[in-house]
Amino acid sequence: IAIDREGRYQVMGENPELIGQEAAMQATTDGQLLTEALWKRADHGGGWVEYESCDANTLQATVRMVYTVKAGDDLLVACSMVRETA
Repeated sequence: IAIDREGRYQVMGENPELIGQEAAMQATTDGQLLTEALWKRADHGGGWVEYESCDANTLQATVRMVYTVKAGDDLLVACSMVRETA
């Protein structure tokens, strides 16, 4: 995915219909807003952010890890993976 500073998807490989829409309001495992946590990490050189989400196929809670880096001043690029099923 790619998200701009306003929190809107600029790239969304899984669902291109979301491009231009606000990123989902999710929280990290330590309670931060996910989009804000991604930007904070990206602004400090990039790295991993952990969050929980619901698996669309199984409806089970999953812990995901997302790696984020800046792609210019106003865009971050991120890729996530399932860490574990809660």
